[in-house]
Amino acid sequence: MATTFVDASGRFMRSPGFKFFTLGVLSLLLIIPASLIWLLVSEREDRARDVAREIAQTWGGSQRLIGPFVTVPYEIDETCIVDDKETVVTVRREAIFLPDDLTITADATTEIRSRGIFDVTVYGSDISFEGSFSAPSGDAITAQDARFRWAEAKLSLGISSVRAIRNAVTLQMDEDTRAFEPSLGIEGPLPNQAGFDGRHGSSGNLTGIHVPNLFLVNPRGFTFRIDLALNGSDSLFIAPTARDTTASIVSNWPHPSFTGAALPEASTINPEVGFSAQWSVPHLARAVPLAFTLGSNNYLGQLGQDAFGVRFFQPVDYYALVDRALKYAILFIGVVFLSVFVIEVRTGKRVHVVQYVFVGLALVLFYILLLSLAEHLGFVIAYLLAGTATALLIGTYCARSLESTKYGALVVALIASIFGVLYLFLRLEDYALLAGSIFAFGVLAVTMFTTQRIDWSGRGQKTAPPTLPEEVV
Repeated sequence: MATTFVDASGRFMRSPGFKFFTLGVLSLLLIIPASLIWLLVSEREDRARDVAREIAQTWGGSQRLIGPFVTVPYEIDETCIVDDKETVVTVRREAIFLPDDLTITADATTEIRSRGIFDVTVYGSDISFEGSFSAPSGDAITAQDARFRWAEAKLSLGISSVRAIRNAVTLQMDEDTRAFEPSLGIEGPLPNQAGFDGRHGSSGNLTGIHVPNLFLVNPRGFTFRIDLALNGSDSLFIAPTARDTTASIVSNWPHPSFTGAALPEASTINPEVGFSAQWSVPHLARAVPLAFTLGSNNYLGQLGQDAFGVRFFQPVDYYALVDRALKYAILFIGVVFLSVFVIEVRTGKRVHVVQYVFVGLALVLFYILLLSLAEHLGFVIAYLLAGTATALLIGTYCARSLESTKYGALVVALIASIFGVLYLFLRLEDYALLAGSIFAFGVLAVTMFTTQRIDWSGRGQKTAPPTLPEEVV
């Protein structure tokens, strides 16, 4: 009897090949809810950043220090053409003089501040500046006849967040002690090229404090010391302002991330005690002269861009880990579907596509469980609880669907193994791509040889002959 179109199409839709491609399409469709979870992760991460910014506004944000340096206004006569006539105009500018040597020591004590379920690392630091200035000379600025206002000279110290200063800062200048006043003390405009370009958490504005009337009459060289108590969060950066700059930072934070334009020459990290690091930047390692005119170049901005320091790194960023786990969602869901599919075709038990949908939704909900639990319990415990709950749920469901406790236990073991491999991927940042490609290749190889003898087209299925009525027989 000839095979009808209905019989052929029915056999094709019941074939393992059609089921396999249906599961492939289903895996791709499940990426949609997984993408919505990715948006949820981004929203929670943005909320955590907002909390960090709120705490930074009251405690102190990422701090970057530039200085100290001496600013001196001067006047110079320039000839310009006005209405086709040469006219001499007086232009007022400001000169910047940098120190000969500078030694900065910072002791930062960190603590965790919490707001709701979000934690932010903040620090209180005691910072000292010691060094010396040579007697500033106008010849280093211009060869023209300039009139320097030495009586209006100021010593300025750039600080990215002056609201976080915790003490009355003073300048010990040789044997004299002078008090700092608010503002940087610079008359000219300060656009964003002052080194605060938004990187490393900086705000984009150069602020600070200054000592007015630095020289009573004539300029002179001097030694100085400044003691500064400063709050901050996230990071602490220091600009190499002097001809020769040395700096050291010590802290009780056990997970530092040294970054910036220069790495420390020496550092020690003890998870129980904290860290210490030392930097040394010579004059030739930076492209900034010791004297220049403000505004005619970007030297002050270059100082900010040459800053170095430390970021108080959070070693467990569960938002980043959940986001990374979501990138493996298609591989994760596909491997679980393949495992159940192989068991199905090898045992002859039928698992409906709707049942695969429930299994896929359970895998997607794993990520929501992981995110919500990680915010309260930490990533490792959250991963263990969410993975165990998901594996037991899917294993029990498959045991009921396949009517076999043995195969249900096998599914639990397979999913537990997949969770273990996924956790390995999350920890192997540098080798995650290599490990993932090897794992995918291995899964493909096992699937190919396990299903080699499967009749994918279903042509070998026998169609039962029609039953004739008894009277015809």
